[in-house]
Amino acid sequence: MRGSPGGRLPRGAQPLRIGGRVLVWSHPCPLRFVASPEDLLAADTHHDRVIREACVILEDRVRKTLGAGKDVLGVSLMEQAFSPKKGPLRLSEHEKEQVGAMQIYRGVMAFFRNAAGHNLVESYTQEDALRFVVFVDLLLGMVGKVAEQRRDDGGA
Repeated sequence: MRGSPGGRLPRGAQPLRIGGRVLVWSHPCPLRFVASPEDLLAADTHHDRVIREACVILEDRVRKTLGAGKDVLGVSLMEQAFSPKKGPLRLSEHEKEQVGAMQIYRGVMAFFRNAAGHNLVESYTQEDALRFVVFVDLLLGMVGKVAEQRRDDGGA
């Protein structure tokens, strides 16, 4: 695999083979109700399911990292987690950058999760779904690094 020594995947990484493409989902992500992520990503239609599942995985990971209850959801979860004033999940030392990070995570919930969670969104293509999975993988990686730092610092 390109970018990994000896062609091996990083620990915990899962290869996704979709239409001749190979993506690497680097964080364990058991998509519910399907045998594997490929099942949803390879579908000919209904790509909003991929968007919805990726958002639920991100939301769940942030909630667990924060230690929040299941009653803290979506936008308010992301605001609580990444708030530049008192949010415990710090992605930047700079307040304006932390605001930007909070807005990204909040925006994913407000725009993607809410739309796909409350409506059938027929306009997403397979390419959109693939790109979104890669984007959410990046966001999960950032949360993972923060979680690791918090454990190392004794904060979680």
